[in-house]
Amino acid sequence: MMRWGVAQGIVILMGAMMPGCSGGRGPLMLTEQERASVGPLCVGDAAPPLAIAEWVKGEPVDRFEPGRVYVIDFWATWCGPCIASMGRTSALQEKHPGRVTVIAVTTEDRANTAARIRQHVKKDGARMRFRVAIDRDARTADAYRRASRESAIPRSFLVDQNGRLAWIGHPAQAEPVVERMLAGTWDLAAAAKDRTAAVSARAEARRCADALRAAERTGDNGAKLAALERLCSISPEENNWSPPHAPWMVRADLLREMGRSAEVGPVLEQMLAMFPNDPTAQAEGASGLVGIDAARAGEIADKAGSLLRSSEESREGEDDWDRWIRDAEREEHAAALQALARVRFAQDRAKDAAALQREAIARLEGSGYSAYLADMRKTLERYGGAAR
Repeated sequence: MMRWGVAQGIVILMGAMMPGCSGGRGPLMLTEQERASVGPLCVGDAAPPLAIAEWVKGEPVDRFEPGRVYVIDFWATWCGPCIASMGRTSALQEKHPGRVTVIAVTTEDRANTAARIRQHVKKDGARMRFRVAIDRDARTADAYRRASRESAIPRSFLVDQNGRLAWIGHPAQAEPVVERMLAGTWDLAAAAKDRTAAVSARAEARRCADALRAAERTGDNGAKLAALERLCSISPEENNWSPPHAPWMVRADLLREMGRSAEVGPVLEQMLAMFPNDPTAQAEGASGLVGIDAARAGEIADKAGSLLRSSEESREGEDDWDRWIRDAEREEHAAALQALARVRFAQDRAKDAAALQREAIARLEGSGYSAYLADMRKTLERYGGAAR
């Protein structure tokens, strides 16, 4: 959450490469060899059979019936995004009751016991309007998630009317794919090609991560820069950084450190073009441009501020997933507020800078980022002192 630096970027990268959802304790850990490979299960292959220890809710599914689409949704009781997306998945089940079968599959672990799963389904059954099953000894997770190299959850696997794996992705994004499958317009060959390219890109991102960590240990700035340049050439959806624009910011800081400041502006402009609607990317970019082009920095800061406020407004028709994303972003946007504060302070708008910094601090109170608060308060004192 503080100003970007190479070391911080590598810490964030290492965290982002870990499997499971934020804050989770998922049991599926891929080996280095598995993480570097495409895996034996690909889109277009026959869907593996389910291995179920217990059907907690709904009738058992013994086989994939021809003519029916199946949504196999992997989740856990400790996974906030999993729970938040279930209302949307339930709506999908209810929209096509005779043509689509949703099965929420969960694997037991120390924080996701069978008793806790049953308790959760009993308590939150109104949101879970579909079949719920407990995996047998992680056999279903291995057959789907491990075999496809998908360690994160929530994750949905769509099985088409012919029993073939047709798509893998986030359950909140499954509906348009299901609609196309039901309409007979889903291009399975194209989906298979896209999936192979995506998995290959992830493997390349992991190789870049390994190279970056190795270069950090040896202090080889040239190797660091080469790895970051490669990361910036990979689709943000596949490079596994959090936030997605981080490789560009870390690369810009490294160029400054190497005395190549003339190259910083173009890197930041590339990032701004890549993430035009991301308020944090725009705000961080504006902050990075302060010493390069003050007018441009102010222009981008104005845009970032508008994006930030707009993205946090509640909207009619929002579901649980939309609200979960918006609430999660409010905390994440503390970085944007800090970046905007730096820009406003550089513009001799200390009062505005102090207000933005104060808001950033308020958003992180009691959060996992509390270690940054002492430095943030010192910065606020500086802004406040200049404002008086």
